[in-house]
Amino acid sequence: MLNMTSIAACVRGAGYPCIVEHTGGNTATIYAGTATFDPDEDRDRYQVSAGPGYFETPSHALAWVDEFSVGPDSGDDEPAADYCLPENDEEAVEAILSLLRLTAASEAS
Repeated sequence: MLNMTSIAACVRGAGYPCIVEHTGGNTATIYAGTATFDPDEDRDRYQVSAGPGYFETPSHALAWVDEFSVGPDSGDDEPAADYCLPENDEEAVEAILSLLRLTAASEAS
């Protein structure tokens, strides 16, 4: 079991914006990095998305390891080949931070 609330807090602790959002029903999704508006989807897109999970309480989200992935917020429902499938909270945090750093490096060049 992954603690999405703690994962998001660790990403914020590393200096990046990170939220856990309700994305329909009781589904929880982590969004990290800078948000940009996507007019085609009529919603913000972030540098990284992670999930899905569920809300145990209104302010605490968890996820099953075998259903959780980390990757770019592409809007696709299925994970792409470049998604990471972490096995614990620490791997999830590192995967999110790695993608954020990679995005920042590519935007800087």
